[in-house]
Amino acid sequence: MKDCEGTFRKVTYRIIDGKRNGRDTFPLEPCERIWENITAGENHKYEMRLEAGQPLRVEVDGDLDLVLVLSGPDSKELIVVEDLNGSDELGISWTAEVSGTYRLEVRPLKKNSVSGRYDISMQPRPFAR
Repeated sequence: MKDCEGTFRKVTYRIIDGKRNGRDTFPLEPCERIWENITAGENHKYEMRLEAGQPLRVEVDGDLDLVLVLSGPDSKELIVVEDLNGSDELGISWTAEVSGTYRLEVRPLKKNSVSGRYDISMQPRPFAR
C-alpha cells in the first residue's frame, strides 16, 4: 500500500472462508494505493466514507479488463464502468450527494478472464484531463 506522501506500507491478509480476513469489503482511504491480484470469478469490494459534496476519484490501473460498480449508501448502483482498457476512462469520478458509506466492486469483465494484478487508489481531487 502507498500513501499520499509516497510511503509504502506492506499489508497482508489471510483468506478465511473465501474472503480477505473473513470480511466482504475492505476500506479504501484517500491517497491509499492498493495492489491486488484477482482471478476469474472473483469480485473485490471496497467501501469509502464520504460526506455530502465530497468529490471522489477512484483510479484503477492494470492490463486487465475490469468492471467497476459504484453504489451509494442506499445500495443503489450509481455508476458502472466496463472495460477500462477499451476506453479513455481511468476509473470513476463522483461527487457524493449524501453523506454515507459508498461501495465499489471490482470484478473481471469476462467470467473466463485470465488472472492478473491491478492497483486501485482513492484520490482527493478530480481527474486531470
